[in-house]
Amino acid sequence: MADKAADPGRAGSASLSARAREAVLQRIVDRRYAQGARLVEREVAEELGMSRVPVREALRALVAEGLLELLPHSGVRVRRLERVDVEHLYEVWEPLAVQASRLAARAVAAGGAPAPWRRPSGRPSRQRRRTRGLARWRRTRRSTRRSWRCRAIRCSPARWSS
Repeated sequence: MADKAADPGRAGSASLSARAREAVLQRIVDRRYAQGARLVEREVAEELGMSRVPVREALRALVAEGLLELLPHSGVRVRRLERVDVEHLYEVWEPLAVQASRLAARAVAAGGAPAPWRRPSGRPSRQRRRTRGLARWRRTRRSTRRSWRCRAIRCSPARWSS
């Protein structure tokens, strides 16, 4: 008897389920499948253009990862993020962001890496220049609006009659 690992049909099935898993995961991330949405295996298989077996394996893998919830006798549903889940994500993310900032600051201080808003030439990036230009434009617009309001009050017809 042939070994299951050597069976070419089995290897293709694994890659199909991996592709299905990635496709469903991407749809969850893109919010095409909203939080709390029920996923019907048959509909997902039709949408992805593959049979139900790899889709079933992909959905089981995503249930095991905690992205989907298994509904008894109903299929699966996209898991809703609760406040506790978001707080946990921030607890994990915060030390990573602090460490990344420290490493970036050390690299800039050592001269090993330029500041992120500067190009290697030392000139600010186009996005940075646009942001500064936008700030100038907003300040000018605000002051212009103020001056027009003052003129409108000083030069209003109601004041002419007095």
